[in-house]
Amino acid sequence: MRFTRAALLLMAATAATACSDTSPVAPKNARSLYDLSGVTITRGNGQVPVHSRSVRPAQPRFICYVGGECLPREKPLADFDYGPDYFGSDNGTTKNVHIAGWSDNYANIDNMILTVHFLSVGGQGPQGCGATPAQFDQETVSGFGSAWGNHYTIYAERYATYNSSATFVWGIDNEHTFDASAGYSVDGYANVGTFYSSGRLCT
Repeated sequence: MRFTRAALLLMAATAATACSDTSPVAPKNARSLYDLSGVTITRGNGQVPVHSRSVRPAQPRFICYVGGECLPREKPLADFDYGPDYFGSDNGTTKNVHIAGWSDNYANIDNMILTVHFLSVGGQGPQGCGATPAQFDQETVSGFGSAWGNHYTIYAERYATYNSSATFVWGIDNEHTFDASAGYSVDGYANVGTFYSSGRLCT
């Protein structure tokens, strides 16, 4: 079968069009802002971290709503606390970051469940420290808690180590569920409740 020059050119053009439909290949030196290959992530050594906590105010005997109506609490409140923990340091060569979630049982809590979402994104893009971190790990822990000072605690944590020339946005999103003892509540009414905490750090 003979092909004219015009026919051969048409076949070549068709083949080129088919190739152009494929996705472009990213440059070999391009790295995703979510790439953690240059970061060392560890889970911690099992020791309870000394986390920061706010001073818990005295629990009122009444719940007051907008409009002025105040109703007595049906059940006394159990005593608990929760929150995020995040900090970083830079010695000029290496940056070290700690991110964690914790739940504390002071009194009248039978069980706690803590789910921690660990987030990260590079801060060297156009958004800098305003970049939105994505989850790179998750952990759920539960129990009455391990003794720590005058209370019991559960927690989940990650440590990150990387070169001082790099910048990352680190995030922590936590879900804290508390199960109050019989006759007590987490909010004046319910025996079980879930609370939320979060934090962000750019370094």
